[in-house]
Amino acid sequence: KNKQGRLIEVYPSLFIVEYTSNGGQPGEIENTYVESYTYSDILTEKNLIRYLD
Repeated sequence: KNKQGRLIEVYPSLFIVEYTSNGGQPGEIENTYVESYTYSDILTEKNLIRYLD
């Protein structure tokens, strides 16, 4: 599953990414949530982070 988020914080061993889920129906509420990823997650390609311009 591809998710597009915004990198909001970086620590020595942790990335914090903010995601916004758009409502599927008109008038549906958007939800914003954060997920954390360790450098180990990234190095093992469990999660892939791509940087967009």
